[in-house]
Amino acid sequence: MTPPPPMGSSHYHTDGQYNANDANQYKLCQWLWPKLLQQDLDKWAAFCNGVPIQKQSGKPGPSGVKAMSR
Repeated sequence: MTPPPPMGSSHYHTDGQYNANDANQYKLCQWLWPKLLQQDLDKWAAFCNGVPIQKQSGKPGPSGVKAMSR
């Protein structure tokens, strides 16, 4: 693997896009991406857990209970 070109090189993006060849950008992405993803997953889980379960009159057994596996 070859080292990334120097900072003044034309190989670097200056238009605000991610450049995988830049070691600093790569490390930042590896550190930041899981944190952002977990934050969104936590928001989604909180939303899903806050949705009330609706009564289902045609369902045998109490509403909101998963079917037991046999």
